[in-house]
Amino acid sequence: MGRIRTTDAAHRTIRQPQPPDRRPASVCAAVVWVVRTGRYRAARQSRLLTLSWSHRRRLARQVRRGTPEADEDPALLVETARQFSDQRWFVVLVAGLAMTSVGQAFLGFAPFFAVIGGLLLLIWTVLSVSVLRNARRGEAFLRDHPDLGGR
Repeated sequence: MGRIRTTDAAHRTIRQPQPPDRRPASVCAAVVWVVRTGRYRAARQSRLLTLSWSHRRRLARQVRRGTPEADEDPALLVETARQFSDQRWFVVLVAGLAMTSVGQAFLGFAPFFAVIGGLLLLIWTVLSVSVLRNARRGEAFLRDHPDLGGR
């Protein structure tokens, strides 16, 4: 990001002070928060990571629909539902990225930046709605199926 320059009556360039860049501090704060709350470790130690993509998709489909199959492992279904409900914090991260993108589109306004910013905002809105909907479905699954070992 360049410095804003103005000229005075004698046509000398004067540098105006710029506010400090807070992005590195906010990224570090987000990383510390994710690690200290245990969210990073919980996601990395999940039993679901050892499964194939097709099996994970099948589990997610069963949790979203609220209809577990008879031959499915109940512990894996509960873990999938808990991961769905525990991913609400992701929306905060996405909102921060969206605000940064909109801010960059305003600072360096050009048609290209406006289009890219608009596309990113649309993608992040769809992502946020999807995460929140899956969280509600995961909580409903745990509530509707206490026999599987849910909360």
